[in-house]
Amino acid sequence: VWMAFYDGSASVEENYEERVGLAWSWDLKQFHRLTPEGPLLRPPVPKKALRYFDVLAFPTERFIYFEMARPDGSHDLRVIRIPSRTGIS
Repeated sequence: VWMAFYDGSASVEENYEERVGLAWSWDLKQFHRLTPEGPLLRPPVPKKALRYFDVLAFPTERFIYFEMARPDGSHDLRVIRIPSRTGIS
């Protein structure tokens, strides 16, 4: 099974303030949304962006990268480091 993060915007009007959705696929041709009712993740600022989400997995830790809107309208690139409990990726 393949998992994919995608632009979870509801319409073209939300083009600049995208949100992260999650989908799965058996064949990388057809994808099925796991978050049809709304975005997977939301920023603390309502109706603003949380986009360009990605995860890098290493044997001892994971890095989660994303861009998130700030209250003033600017965007930050952020990273969260999560140590792996099992030591495997």
